[in-house]
Parts: sequence; C-alpha cells; structure tokens
Amino acid sequence: MHAGVTKNNTITYSEQGDRIKATMDGTDSDGRPNHTVWVGKFDGRVYPVTGNPHHNAERSRVINDHTAAIERLQDGKLVWWGTIAISKDGKTRTATLYSRDVSGKKFTVKKVYDRV
Repeated sequence: MHAGVTKNNTITYSEQGDRIKATMDGTDSDGRPNHTVWVGKFDGRVYPVTGNPHHNAERSRVINDHTAAIERLQDGKLVWWGTIAISKDGKTRTATLYSRDVSGKKFTVKKVYDRV
C-alpha cells in the first residue's frame, strides 16, 4: 500500500446545519486506527479535515447528480485528487483517487463501498 492510502471501514454522511459532515473510520497505511472528519460543502472551497495524518483539508465540488470532484490538501499543497461517484441506485460509492509517490510517479487508488 502506498503511503497516505487509508482503508475506510465505514463512511457516514450527515447534515450539520447547511453543511455536510463526512466521518470516516478505518486504518492508515501502517494499519493504525484512523478517525477522519470533514465538515463542508460541495462548493469548491477548502474546508479543514481532522484526524488524517496525510491531509488536513479538502475541496469538493459537484460534477453532476451522482459525481463530485475532490481534492485533498496537506498544508495547502495538493496531495490527492479524483472523483467520488454514487451509483444511480444509491447502493455503491466509488472513489477514484490519484496521487504521486515519492519518486513523482502518478498512481491510482480505487475504493468501492457498499451501502449497508
């Protein structure tokens, strides 16, 4: 597994006022427990992230009814980018994310989650 890649066991979205709260629980690339929280909007602005050692802010924007573009930043520097798509039946969430390894080579991580 590449550095900075987390494995999320659960992802929960909830409303928090006029924003969305995304809570992710899983493990980091070393297998340690990880609890990450993002509260923001899909409006293209940067919002802080807590609990993730690999990025401390995210920017998301709507592409269409089922897809959002996402960028993850560490101290203002882009470290991950890609899309999150929800299937038309609402049962599957697919994150396709891109980053670069320490040598600068681009790699792709695809995470697929089923709704429980």
